[in-house]
Amino acid sequence: LTLSRSVKKAVIVAGLFLCCYLAGSRLARSRDRNIELSRWNHDVEALKEYCMEHSEIFYFNDVTSLTLTTYNVKLWREEPYTMNYMSLGDWMSFSPIWKKKLEQEGIVSVRDALYGQNNVFLICNFEKGLEYLTSLYPNVKCTEVDHVSGFKIYSLQSL
Repeated sequence: LTLSRSVKKAVIVAGLFLCCYLAGSRLARSRDRNIELSRWNHDVEALKEYCMEHSEIFYFNDVTSLTLTTYNVKLWREEPYTMNYMSLGDWMSFSPIWKKKLEQEGIVSVRDALYGQNNVFLICNFEKGLEYLTSLYPNVKCTEVDHVSGFKIYSLQSL
């Protein structure tokens, strides 16, 4: 099968157009995803600032609330930074570092701290699904006490 020169040229131009269109579409999706991650990271940074401003309080964050975070971790900081929050259920949970951090905060039992200490709160960013927190143990109350950049701060109390 022999194609004329003009048909070959048309096929090449159409192929190049299709490649450029697909590449542009992919770039647009990547840009949108990067904008969303940037917004999300901004919210996480605002949450970290909030926690630092309330250094007398210790926060546990629900692991599903921060699963999409691309943590902006800085190993060498000009200003010292004390983390007063830890995740519940991520890869670090129950590690020696996790246990040492809880020990530094005077927390012997996560459950007792969450449900009994006045200076320990839970951070979540979802509207529903907190029923499990009140159904795990009898006579428990879950109250939203504050919010920051899409995250809600909850107090859990044994009644």
